[in-house]
Amino acid sequence: MSENVTVRVGIIGNWGHHVCVLEETDLCSDISIVGLAPGFEGEDLSSLQTKYGPSARQYENHLELLSEQQPDVVLISTRLDRISALAIDAAKAGCHSICEKPLALNHGDLARMWEAVTANRTQCIAMLPNRNNPVLAAARRAVDAGRIGEVKLLN
Repeated sequence: MSENVTVRVGIIGNWGHHVCVLEETDLCSDISIVGLAPGFEGEDLSSLQTKYGPSARQYENHLELLSEQQPDVVLISTRLDRISALAIDAAKAGCHSICEKPLALNHGDLARMWEAVTANRTQCIAMLPNRNNPVLAAARRAVDAGRIGEVKLLN
């Protein structure tokens, strides 16, 4: 990634482990939260508005966010029955997604999500609390100690 590139991130929904992802992204100067949208009608985004409202526009629905902002990545963290449909819409918009788990509630939805992601050449991963994985914790200690140099990762 070049030095002057800012990764544009949208947030769809306000439920679950997105706070873990946001704790990490808040530490990065090359990531910008560009928009917020509910994952379902009436979803409360007030805590996200408080934190990101000055810099991120709020949308009535996720399709408006995807269309207008064209984020590089969206965090999808909402009701479990909505995740796969939202990830499919993100993929169709050419947007990568980091999703709450489970990615789908049934095999049919998972297959449709896989088809959308592969057809649109996007990536979709589940939010997993990997920071406590022993291998990743050791890698972090090595980075913090300066033994590896500057590391950037965006899935």
